[in-house]
Order: sequence, then C-alpha cells, then structure tokens
Amino acid sequence: MYSIRRSSIAFVALLFILLLGIGAYPSKGLVLKVSSLGVVGEKERRAAGIISQDGAQSIEIPNASLWSYGDSLLGTIDSGGKIHFSGVINNTMAITCDLDASDSIDRFIYLTDVNGRPRQPIEPDPTEDGKDCVLWPAHGIYINGKIQMFYQIVSIINPRALLGFEVLGVGMAEARFPVNAQPGEFSTLKFRRLKHKGGYIFWREEEGGYGIHVLDIGDGYAYVYGRYNRQKRFTYGEEEQIKGNPDDPLVHPLRLMRVKRDQFTRRESYEYLADTKGSWSKDPKDAIDIISVVGNFQIFYNQYLKTFLCVYTDDFSNQIKIRRAKSLWGPFGMPEVIFKHISTKKGEFISTMYVHPEYNRKKGKIFFITYCVSRMDTRPILLKVELK
Repeated sequence: MYSIRRSSIAFVALLFILLLGIGAYPSKGLVLKVSSLGVVGEKERRAAGIISQDGAQSIEIPNASLWSYGDSLLGTIDSGGKIHFSGVINNTMAITCDLDASDSIDRFIYLTDVNGRPRQPIEPDPTEDGKDCVLWPAHGIYINGKIQMFYQIVSIINPRALLGFEVLGVGMAEARFPVNAQPGEFSTLKFRRLKHKGGYIFWREEEGGYGIHVLDIGDGYAYVYGRYNRQKRFTYGEEEQIKGNPDDPLVHPLRLMRVKRDQFTRRESYEYLADTKGSWSKDPKDAIDIISVVGNFQIFYNQYLKTFLCVYTDDFSNQIKIRRAKSLWGPFGMPEVIFKHISTKKGEFISTMYVHPEYNRKKGKIFFITYCVSRMDTRPILLKVELK
C-alpha cells in the first residue's frame, strides 16, 4: 500500500513538472492582481429607466468615451428588488467624459429621443421587421470627426432560446462628432447606416464575422478582427450537448482584416490576413484562422510590456484569460486565468467582456475590463487589472 501511494505521489509530481515545462499555464504570470470596482454607471442607468444591458464596449472619442450596448431591458426595480418590465430596445449608447476609472466610471449621458427616453441609435428601416431582425452594435473607431461603427444584423429564430438567433452579417454606421463637442450635445448624436451595393450587409457572417474589435496601432491602418461562426443556427439545448467539443459551433476561429484609415467605410479597400508571415490578400476567401476562442476577446498592444495581449472569456468555465502575442495575429502564449465569475444562479455565464484601453494607467501596467453576466438584471461590472 505504501509503495503504491509513494509511486502515485511521484507520478503526480512528475506530471506537474511536465505540465509546467510545456506551459500548461505560464510559470511566471503576467498579472499581479485583479480587483472588482463594482457595477459601472448604475445611477445613470436607473435614471434612464434601464434595468438590464448587455455589451458595454467602448470607443475612444475626443475628450470622452462612447459606450454601446446590445439588448436593453426597460423598466424599474422597486425597493424590494422586484423588476417591473416595460419593454426592450436592441441597442443603446451612452457617452461619458469620465476618463479616470480608478474609482469606477460614471457621468454617462444616454442617447435619447425627444422625450428623454433611451433610443436605438442604430435603427432598422421600414423594410426590416423589428420583431425578426435586430441590430446589435459591435466595435468601431474615431476618424476625422466621425465615429465609424460596425454592427451585427441578426435574425431572431427562437427568442425563447438562449442562443436562438442567426447573425446574417455585418453593417456599418457613422455619426459626426466634432472635436469640440460639448456634453449638452451628446444625447442627440445621430448615426446613419451606410450601404454596400444597395444593401446594409457589408460582410456576410460566413465571410468572417468582422467588426468585433477594431485596433489602431498608429501605422495608418485600422485592423479589424472577426469571430467566425462555423454554424449559424443552434439552440441552448444543442449548446448543452456539445460542450467540450473543440469542433463545435461555439468555438469561434478569429480572422483579421485591415484597411487604411481614410478608406474605413469602403469594403473594396480591405485586405485579409492570408498567412502567419504577414501577407495580405484582397480576397476574403484567403483569410486564415489565427486562434480560436469560445467567448468574447480583445487583442491590443500593451506599452508597459511592449507586447500584444489577448484577453478573452472562456464561457465553458466562466473564466477570463490572458495571453501574450508576438504580433497582431500571434503566435500566442499559453493562457493565464486572471478572473473567474462565481455563478449564483443555474445557467449563469459571462455573456460579454471588453477591455477599455482609453482608461489605461502607467502605460498599461493597469488596465480595465468590464464583463456582463447572463441574467435579467445584467449590468457591466468593472475589473481593474494590474500587471507585474
């Protein structure tokens, strides 16, 4: 018995050493600590009559930050915590001049209608059925006095299913935002949907799911990442059956395209990463998969570490992970878990996660992440990440 136990301990120790050797997790972690700063913008959200918002991706604009959200539930929450639901709109936005996230972020001004109620900045036109087709904002960039934004055009297949929808493709919208814009002008910001070849879809979903994240590294190009869905239609029940299978439709390969900044809204000007050596092609069919993730992701350059970082969610384990990357497209180091959400209800998972580089401190030694959890009263929670 003793010899068997001793052999087992030796085997486990050897296995642990081997795992460290092959880099199952980094032997020297990147992150010193992660702190939760609580819910972002709760006071303004309640005042606007919003009880739940998914998303919370931000775009740096002059002297401010534009935050966009997907499905937003309208209503109130009484003193007893009971939700009184009054409706839903499929995208909302807010602007804040609070660019110091050290004590959380507030002073959000929502884009509203003439009655002061939150409105959909990216609106469907009369030819689109608002019940079956919704518009979800993605990411974008500020160029020459305009906010240029991607958005997803989504067909609802089974609204009762957690993942009962089909992303048809990606569109583009823009809004004028002067450098000297004042807070009193924020609520009236108007977006105009652009067209490509007579339609709103610039890229079909099967072409790469682009627009999820836009990166500007100062070389004259805008780099746009896509998260490609292998399979368009699946329901919550199917998700439960396929967990753990690396070839399932919830594991999304990432792709990358680029365009000169002054050509941002012209599809024909985009080039697609065609190999890991940095070759680019005008044909989207030549695009390669650079890495696969399950949930949300963002790749960005960190001045403090002088390297690219990839931060992403693992929906199967409710974890947020980080990897080094030698370039915009990798290769990527092994993952380090930096945060785990502890579910309080069955079926809860991290639905969205975004990094907000405009809030970086000490050249990125400290950066900030928001994440949302799938539930009726979801709101973005702010994390402060400090690197070693």
